[in-house]
Amino acid sequence: MSVKTNAFVDVFYKVRQRVDGYTDLSVSRSLFYRDVHTYGKDVRDITVFFDWKESKAQYANFGKKKKPVSLSAGTFDLLSIFYYARTLSFHEGAVFERPVTDGKKCVLGSARVIKKERIELEIGAFDTYLIEPDLKDLGGVFKKSKNAKIQLWVTADSRKIPVRIKSEVTVGSFIGDLVSIEQSPKSTPINQNR
Repeated sequence: MSVKTNAFVDVFYKVRQRVDGYTDLSVSRSLFYRDVHTYGKDVRDITVFFDWKESKAQYANFGKKKKPVSLSAGTFDLLSIFYYARTLSFHEGAVFERPVTDGKKCVLGSARVIKKERIELEIGAFDTYLIEPDLKDLGGVFKKSKNAKIQLWVTADSRKIPVRIKSEVTVGSFIGDLVSIEQSPKSTPINQNR
């Protein structure tokens, strides 16, 4: 996942971020996580190593390590948990729970499928599920914002392609929409109407 603010926003609060999450082939647990980012003046190079023999995760920022945390079976990092969720069946009202870690603590993460909804984007219309993760255990700006929220719309088909993400916190908000899709010749068409 990559994030980059535009030239206008850069003047006020420059954001550059690249996040990589690795799982085993069956998408049953995380193996490695990296988050390199600049948020204004805050610059970090975070890695989380997953040692499944010892059931521990090791967090480091620019190589400076913190005390390892214990892992529950099937724990995911902050990015890979989304890919795990895409392997599940969705329906309105469903709640999904799974252990998740940022390398500093391990918590039981949860998300709720709010509703099925058709949304219009510049590239077309999509039948989607709206999903809201529980943010109570997240730190940073989410902890400081009383009514913080992240919403994610994924296609209501077997692929569960993320087409929109929206976040609201005290200091501001953003919406990110899918701008293009590339399909291999062998893939099944998505539920997009043009």
